[in-house]
Amino acid sequence: MMRRIVTTFVMLSLALGFLTVNNKSALAATPASIQGLHVSGNKIVNTAGQTVRLLGVNRSGGEFMCVQGRGIWDGPADATSIQYMLKWKINAVRIPLNEDCWLAINGVAASMSGAAYQQAVVDYVNLLNSMGVVAILDLHWGAPGTTLATAQTPMPDADHTPAFWTSVANTFKGNSSVIFDLFNEPYPDSNSDSTAGWTCWRDGGTCAGVTYQVAGFQSLVTTVRNTGATNIIMIGGLEYSNAMSQWLTYKPTDPTGNLAASWHSYNFNVCVTTTCWNSILLPVIQSVPFIAGEIGENDCAHTYIDPLMTWLDTNNTTSYLAWTWDAWGICAAGPNLINDYLGNPTAFGQGFKDHLNSVLPGATVTPLPTTTIGPGVLKVEILNGNGDSAQQSAFRYQVTNTSGWPVSNVSVRIYFTPDGADTGAMYTMENQYDSSGVATVSGPTLASGNTYYFSVNYGTAELGSNATWIFQPSLHLTSWASTLNVSNDWFHTGYAAGALPASYTATNYIPAYVNGALAWGLEPNGGTAVPTFTVTKTPTAGLTTPPAITNTPTRTPTVGITNTLTRTPTAGPSNTPTRTPTVGITSTRTVTPTITLTVGTGTCSPVTATITAPFTQDGVGTFCWQSSNLGAYINSWNLTSLTVNGVNETNLYVAVGSLPAKISGYWYVSYNSTVSYSHFETK
Repeated sequence: MMRRIVTTFVMLSLALGFLTVNNKSALAATPASIQGLHVSGNKIVNTAGQTVRLLGVNRSGGEFMCVQGRGIWDGPADATSIQYMLKWKINAVRIPLNEDCWLAINGVAASMSGAAYQQAVVDYVNLLNSMGVVAILDLHWGAPGTTLATAQTPMPDADHTPAFWTSVANTFKGNSSVIFDLFNEPYPDSNSDSTAGWTCWRDGGTCAGVTYQVAGFQSLVTTVRNTGATNIIMIGGLEYSNAMSQWLTYKPTDPTGNLAASWHSYNFNVCVTTTCWNSILLPVIQSVPFIAGEIGENDCAHTYIDPLMTWLDTNNTTSYLAWTWDAWGICAAGPNLINDYLGNPTAFGQGFKDHLNSVLPGATVTPLPTTTIGPGVLKVEILNGNGDSAQQSAFRYQVTNTSGWPVSNVSVRIYFTPDGADTGAMYTMENQYDSSGVATVSGPTLASGNTYYFSVNYGTAELGSNATWIFQPSLHLTSWASTLNVSNDWFHTGYAAGALPASYTATNYIPAYVNGALAWGLEPNGGTAVPTFTVTKTPTAGLTTPPAITNTPTRTPTVGITNTLTRTPTAGPSNTPTRTPTVGITSTRTVTPTITLTVGTGTCSPVTATITAPFTQDGVGTFCWQSSNLGAYINSWNLTSLTVNGVNETNLYVAVGSLPAKISGYWYVSYNSTVSYSHFETK
């Protein structure tokens, strides 16, 4: 029965593999510097015979958004977003893809798969190429049979991967500015750098440590070449593309000679020293083009990648791309190069950016538009809240990010005019409710004349695309005197005292800013007009209306209402050591949600599963695992708690040699998480 199911899907996949999208427009708009890319010895060269080093970034999203029902790209994929990449002087972007989404199989929504997904990839590739950027298409997530591709697997599956590469190769075979990375990170034979692993790597079939039939890399190279595509092909080594010891020995045969070695390197991998690089990598570098398709480190620093890039630069035919150009707000766990899609770097990203600037001091890019933040990026709406009185105005506003990418350094100003003999210094503004959990209030600040403002500042917190923050201030005199008259206050323009709207309504008179630049509304002494909106925004999913705040005619100063909402990060994807986000991915194991674990002296119970390395778990859940083999290390992030034999190892990278001793031959791992972007791994 299983063989029949698999055969059916092979036939379906092969049929789908020939449904390709027209990509003929790409080459004509591509700069000559990246045209005609091919292999010459151990170099990548263009039509003019010039050596081309690929120095760039990974752009994660295409591998996971579609299978999570969240779209195709994570963040913007337009010309402006690429301009921000170009400011870092990159010339290559690696694009992780999903097998099921490209082939429209295993239940992926039609709006995010098949023709829609393929066209989105074609459009992004064409845009990159037209701006002088080489596109590397990487098969990142795949799965055999009817299994939805929601994570990495040890090797390409024979069921669908040949159909995937037949279709991709047919789509892009006329465009040499596109490189094919056949499979992200192989790890057959239980993640071993072994003869059995390398044999599986080349030949496929039935392999140790893999539960399905494997499409070996020789067969995939042949699959691509049978379409007539001569594009450069990248192939990674074993142990998550970090082990290269027998790459040359098992190198597939390619009639075009256009093969390149792909290597991934992070500070927690095995091959992390110059000794290893000189002994294992150098022979490969001297024989074929060598592309470090992913480099990074899990400490949000650049102490590892700095010497690595310097060493790679000494072999000036090599290429490297950092993981990842995504604003997930979790620098070390990504690792993320940027804090936002305006290209503001994390500490890790700053090191990478600085190095590219030192390597390419003369590189230039097309200038960005002069106005990159302006009206329309944010939208502010006002609501009556707890209303106005002679003592206070306790209204609410919500600020929404209407752009296609997350923004940070958001602030909002509440302008007011003191009444009668009162001075600006006599006023205060309390934070009574804040859905963001990070807002701070400053002021009053004199604007001009007798006009003052309070600022609500959100700092470096990220407001996601189409996300909303709600805030309820209370504006009053510090003495709580009953002399407040809001009818002459700027934020109240258009509404009499006590007459603010009962539902959220767009207002020009609460201006909002990004990085200090006006992004919505009007200031009292002029400003940019508010764009017209025809869509009514609702608060971000998961926010609930704050409880009413009682307002009595006479009162003493109150303690600010504590926000009881739990805020989860806006971008929030987390990742495996393969650096792939797992937001929304549900474990394939069946777990009773109400399980309660008992942690005893070094153990936990009941044991929910026996695990062995390599093993990963993502997302919400409570588990007790028993294991006699935890590989070389464990690693976790965003967990509520993780203990090994009763010792707290929560959100730490720990070498197995540093774990507590086994109990009767086993480690007992207790996992607890309440968020979808948590992760545990042992490898």
